[in-house]
Amino acid sequence: MAENSGKSRDKTTPMDPSARERVTGIQAQNHPRLCWAMKTLIAEVKDLFPETTYEESGYDGRNTALNVTFDVHECPDLVRLLECVKTDDRVVDVVHDEQEQSVLVAFRAQPRMQDSREPFGLTDAWSILIDDEAGTASDGSAGGES
Repeated sequence: MAENSGKSRDKTTPMDPSARERVTGIQAQNHPRLCWAMKTLIAEVKDLFPETTYEESGYDGRNTALNVTFDVHECPDLVRLLECVKTDDRVVDVVHDEQEQSVLVAFRAQPRMQDSREPFGLTDAWSILIDDEAGTASDGSAGGES
């Protein structure tokens, strides 16, 4: 039994004889990704405003995008809706650029918060905003007629 163990130590071979082993390993590529909170926000915005375009930016050391900029040319109501996101713990800031007609939403660089998949509730916020506008318009028109 001692003979077999000595032979195996003398000669080591790869499991696949056609495999070529490298002396130095190859570096793995770090692929860019979006944080889950951003994916959730983009999905909710796309559900309400499918024509809205967006762009990711602000990649951190883990190659995770932390900023998303929405183009609000087509839907100016999206500005008011995205202002509601400011109160979320995952969001650092919401900046509206009136000249560019865009809204930047910046997410926290904290891994647990940025990868939270909890919904932002934009659909509910949108229905409340629409109801408020409809109620204000109906109250205003009824008051003007009497």
